[in-house]
Amino acid sequence: NNLSFQLDTGEWLFKNITFNLSTRLTGLVGRNGAGKSLLLSLLVGQKQPTTGSVSRQGSIGFYSQLPSTLLDTNITIADFLGL
Repeated sequence: NNLSFQLDTGEWLFKNITFNLSTRLTGLVGRNGAGKSLLLSLLVGQKQPTTGSVSRQGSIGFYSQLPSTLLDTNITIADFLGL
């Protein structure tokens, strides 16, 4: 709800966005550096928005593309996401 995130440089990555997701599976697509991973980090509660709020009903599966954040390399992505 009115989600905004400002980078340390002062640049707004996104400002006052509001949306609802009501499907079981949703994909997020965009160019490199557009803020997809950061938006997902906000949605799952790993980061806090500059302004606005995130309300969740149910669960969100999030698999980071960064190897340093992998928790268990012995499970599949589907298992990690609970699918």
